[in-house]
Amino acid sequence: MPELDLAVRGGTVVTASETRLADVGIAGGRISALGEVGEARAELDASGLFVLPGVVDAHTHLDAQALPGAPRTADDFESGTIAAACGGVTTVVDYARQHPGRSLAEAAQDWCARAEGKAVIDYGGRDRLLRRQSGRRAERRGRWLSQL
Repeated sequence: MPELDLAVRGGTVVTASETRLADVGIAGGRISALGEVGEARAELDASGLFVLPGVVDAHTHLDAQALPGAPRTADDFESGTIAAACGGVTTVVDYARQHPGRSLAEAAQDWCARAEGKAVIDYGGRDRLLRRQSGRRAERRGRWLSQL
């Protein structure tokens, strides 16, 4: 019986250090072999295609509002991450907006609540710091994270 669950054969494999023609062997949901791989329970022909380990989309706006009370973007964390996964994206870095009059901690908590239980891939957030009336940054990122 083959050790591999899946062999992706004949594709151009793109890694952090190189691009080359190779097969990819997958066992237990993880890449276990690269190069010439053995028999597998299932095979995919990737001839003429790029084989990527996963793409990071570092700029998304999921379930976002420009202003409080304004309409939200079309995709929430569920539909947006499903669409991303269908395109080979394994991680999104979403925009966690801090609206005027709200603390960075409140913005982070709101963003986490909108994402929790809906995302089907890995996700992270990034923030936009608003200025106080005095002109200083509202809160520093380290302080924001310590309040969560």
